[in-house]
Amino acid sequence: METTQSFRLAGGTDIEEISCDHVNGQTIIYWEDIEQVFPGVKHVKNGNATIKLLRDSNENRIIPHRIKHHPGVILDVVISTSHGNAPATNALNIDTTNSSTTDHLAESLQITEPPAYTSIGEDRVFTPSISSTLPSTSAPPNFQRDSEATLSFNQYMTLAQNASKGSKVEQDLVSSFPSDTQAQVRASANVRDSLVQAIKDGLVDRPNEQLVACLQELNDRMMENHSMASQIMDLVSKVNELVSKNNELVRRSNQVASENEGLSARVDELQDILDSKQEEMWQLQFASIQSLDSSSSSQKTVRHPTLKIDTRLYFLCECGEHTKSPNSKISHHIHLAKHEGYDISRPDVFFQHYGSYVLTVLNMLKFRISAAGVSVPSVSLLVRDDAMDDKITKGLKMRIGNIQSAMNQAIEYIEKITMDEVKDVKGYSEKVRSKDPFEDVDLAQLETFLKIQSGDKAMGNMFRTVHTKEQVKWVCIDHYREIIPEWETMALRDIVDSLKGVFDEAIGRVEVKLHSRAKEFYPVLEKSKVIQELKIIIDRETNQNDYKRMRDAVTKTSVRVIHIDLNDRVITPSLLNRNQQYDPFLDIMQHPYIQSFTFTGPHDFVKRSSLVSRNFGFSNLRHLNLPLYCPEGETLGPRGILGFTHLIANARNLSSLTIRIDGRHVLQVYYAIACYQTYPILIM
Repeated sequence: METTQSFRLAGGTDIEEISCDHVNGQTIIYWEDIEQVFPGVKHVKNGNATIKLLRDSNENRIIPHRIKHHPGVILDVVISTSHGNAPATNALNIDTTNSSTTDHLAESLQITEPPAYTSIGEDRVFTPSISSTLPSTSAPPNFQRDSEATLSFNQYMTLAQNASKGSKVEQDLVSSFPSDTQAQVRASANVRDSLVQAIKDGLVDRPNEQLVACLQELNDRMMENHSMASQIMDLVSKVNELVSKNNELVRRSNQVASENEGLSARVDELQDILDSKQEEMWQLQFASIQSLDSSSSSQKTVRHPTLKIDTRLYFLCECGEHTKSPNSKISHHIHLAKHEGYDISRPDVFFQHYGSYVLTVLNMLKFRISAAGVSVPSVSLLVRDDAMDDKITKGLKMRIGNIQSAMNQAIEYIEKITMDEVKDVKGYSEKVRSKDPFEDVDLAQLETFLKIQSGDKAMGNMFRTVHTKEQVKWVCIDHYREIIPEWETMALRDIVDSLKGVFDEAIGRVEVKLHSRAKEFYPVLEKSKVIQELKIIIDRETNQNDYKRMRDAVTKTSVRVIHIDLNDRVITPSLLNRNQQYDPFLDIMQHPYIQSFTFTGPHDFVKRSSLVSRNFGFSNLRHLNLPLYCPEGETLGPRGILGFTHLIANARNLSSLTIRIDGRHVLQVYYAIACYQTYPILIM
């Protein structure tokens, strides 16, 4: 038996049977078969549900179009308005041949077509373009009637009020109204549009005054709805704008949070590096920034043709809690030293050696990283407000306004320099990007890169001071005098002058030659707080008691670098301590403060010291310079070789070793210490 599907015209009673087809195990009805029976078919409904065209696995409509078979169900066919089954006779007694009748009615009601709404997305967010008019709704419902039936006015009103064929935008818009007014708005819209269309199509009795009044009221209410819809769309537009701004704020907030997280990690890394390296940073801090306001300054800067950047070097005073005196009246935070700064010669080589170091110091200033008692203020305070208002201070204050941008440019430049403009500088990339910016940085050579004016003091007029056992800070003259009043250095200066020696207070360096006033020099030496480097030349006959007196004085100071020159004077050893006559110098070498030890003198230093029996190490030493040569006819012997090997084995933190030795013992000494050698060895 042939399978069929029952259809009827929506609102009608006649049923049509259309044959079904069986395709791929499915029972279907081709759309063209439906169109053949119901020309102008718009869609098919099963009750209130619209029947969808079948789709393939890719969600594409199957061609030719078809619908699924619904056995035992009568499907309603909705016809397009232009193909409606208009009756052959006018049972409503309206003169449809005279178009002026309906046109006159529309004109008398002054009914205006509402403009069409723009499409609303599935997320129900309006993106309207508000104009003087609103979009028109979709076409009003077209009510058909059987050729033998007549629709009364009340019946038509009922059908119109129950219609629900508004466009999606209309439904979304009405849904935004309060629930108690939604039904009223829908009814008024449907009745008004349907009646106007019905009058034009000649389906309703000639309107009377009551109908005209009713339609006029409906028209007024539609205008109110139109105004309300316009206001709602304005509000929706503003809400969407606020939502958009809020989304942008959220995006920016997330971006800032991400950047802050990265900066925080970077700051923590810098903090760890600075904290771990404070014990070794007994050099001085400096910052290289772009030249500021060079056009208005009498100072000249150097523009390197390869680097294409103006640079100038400024030193930083490392003042802080360690420079505060009880009655201090000046500020104690890191600041630019009172100096005009220095032009940099050979900037390409300078950045190759010091780029990573400079970058770390600039980041320390930018992120205000405090380390080891050094307080970092905001950049605007890098010039002290309480500094004497002299020519140099005024010049620094004039430039400080642009220092933040100059620092940022310098940081960006140093970070990108390897990829952009100095790719030809061998090894620079590895140096700048190394995790440890202080590794292999020789600040002792810094002065060779500075263009120092004749008579100018190097290192930015800074003074080197001792902070703790392992830390030396460089400070300006004002903060230096807070720690070391001038009267405290007068006795040292007087005794050094009387010995025709040298006293450089800025770096704490003293050099003297002792003839007969050693007893006067040592008491002054042991009370001094400023000496960092000491060179003593012995120019008289001495004995071990003289060496012990020197040891007792030196070990009470904060001397880091010591050079003892016995001027090749060999003391006459006693029979009791023949192999210990130089032990006081070993005591000095083992003192925790001593980092560099140089000995110039007799050839028997190693042979006449108790190096082999020493139980204490020499881990404090960083640099060692010793003589190992022997006069003609003598050798180091097993004791000398063993003692020197013991010394090197216990000086595990050496970074350089200089040995003065004759050719007879070179290989013997080298093989003895080769297993401990992890640093440069200079054999002279």
